[in-house]
Amino acid sequence: MTAREALWIDEEQVAAHVTLAEAVPMVEHALATQARGGLASLVACRALQGDASLHTCGAIGSGFAGARSFVRAGRQPTPLLVLFDTEAGEFRAAIEASALGELCSAAISSVATRWLAAPDAAELAILGDGSEALAQVAAVAHARRLRRVRVHHPDGERRRRFAAELRARLSREVVEAETIVDAVCGVPVVSVATSGIDLAPAAGSLAPGTQLLLAGEAGRTYCALGREILSRADRIVVDDLRNAREGESEIRRLLGDDDASWKRVEALGEVIAERRARTASQRLVVFESLGSAVGELAIAVEVYHRVLRAGGGRTIPRPEPVRARLMPGAGD
Repeated sequence: MTAREALWIDEEQVAAHVTLAEAVPMVEHALATQARGGLASLVACRALQGDASLHTCGAIGSGFAGARSFVRAGRQPTPLLVLFDTEAGEFRAAIEASALGELCSAAISSVATRWLAAPDAAELAILGDGSEALAQVAAVAHARRLRRVRVHHPDGERRRRFAAELRARLSREVVEAETIVDAVCGVPVVSVATSGIDLAPAAGSLAPGTQLLLAGEAGRTYCALGREILSRADRIVVDDLRNAREGESEIRRLLGDDDASWKRVEALGEVIAERRARTASQRLVVFESLGSAVGELAIAVEVYHRVLRAGGGRTIPRPEPVRARLMPGAGD
C-alpha cells in the first residue's frame, strides 16, 4: 500500500481478524481510558425522514478517530466506519461494520457481566432471539461459567428455533420458558435483547443479586423497564453516561432530566477505572448498553493494523482536495 492509498476492509476481514475473546480486553481498556479522559465520543444521534432513519456515532483518541453511520429503512442495515489518523489528519480505512458492531456489543456486555454479575452466576435468561440475543449469550458465557440458558420469546416458534440454535452452538443446557416470569425466576443474569418486552410483571420474580442486562443501541428502545425495577436497583450502570442521558435510553425515559436521580447512574468505564466491582450485598444491578463508540474505535483500529500487517483488505485511493467550482465559467 502506498502513502496515497487507504484500505477498504470488508465484513469477512473483520470477522477473521478479531474474536470476542480478543475484543473484550480491547473494549474494557477503551472504556477505562475514556473514564480517565484519554478518549472522547460523540453522543449517538439519528435523523428521521419518513420510514428511514440515519444513525451516526463516533470517537477520537490514541491517534485515531472513527465515525460509524448506517441507515435503517425496513431491511438489514449496512453500517460503515470511516477511520482517520488524527496525527497526520488523513483517511486510513473504510470498514464494513456489522460484525464490528456485533463484536463491540457482545464485548461490552461481557465486560459488564465480569464487573457486575455475581461471581458464581451459572444461569442466564435471554429474552429475545436473533443476532443480538446470540451475541448476549456469547458475552455472558465468556464472562461466567454458564451451565444453563433459559430462552423466552413471545412467539413460540421463534423461541423453539432459537433454543435449537443455542443447543447446536453451546455445550450447555438450554430450556424454553413460555412466560417472562418462568424465564427470570431465580436466574442471576437476565438479558433483554428484543423489542416489546415488558419487564414490569416480572419485577417480583427477579432473584436477589440479579444482574439485568439491557442490550440495544441508541434510538431503539428494547424493553419497558418499569419504575419499580429501577427503584429497587442498588446500582444503575451504563456504557456511556452522556449517551444514556442525552440519547434515547430506557433509563432516561424513567429518570428524565432530574439531576438528583442521575447521580445514581455510573459509567462502566468509571467502574473499571476505579475497580468498583459488585458487592455481595447488592440485590439488583441494572446495566444498559446503547453501544460504545470508543469500544468500536478500539476494535476498528486493531482490525486495521492486523489487516495491514497481513496484506489484506482492498486498497483504494485516498481523497485529494479539489477546489469547488465557485465562479461561473466561460460557457455558463
